[in-house]
Amino acid sequence: MDPQYGLAWDRDFLLDILHGTNSVLPIVSSLTIYPANFYLLIYNGPAMNWEIRAAYLINIIAHMACDWIFTIFVRANAVPPFGLFYCEGLLTRIGCSKRILM
Repeated sequence: MDPQYGLAWDRDFLLDILHGTNSVLPIVSSLTIYPANFYLLIYNGPAMNWEIRAAYLINIIAHMACDWIFTIFVRANAVPPFGLFYCEGLLTRIGCSKRILM
């Protein structure tokens, strides 16, 4: 029995929008936002040491990896109708346990 608090509409509609956005977000940010940010840092910050530039490049690569891992392979959303977390993604579709992934 589903309590009628108006939470069914966000489960039915907002999760589809959220998953659609999360499917496109790592591609868009990996191809546009992160390279543009790195380009601006390299060519508009000439006084920066190469060590700082290398560390920033590693930081960008780590952000891109987190985007791809946590939006495509494992999606953990804090959505109120699903208790604490809602876990979905490529790894849960192929049969990995949600308890292990969370």
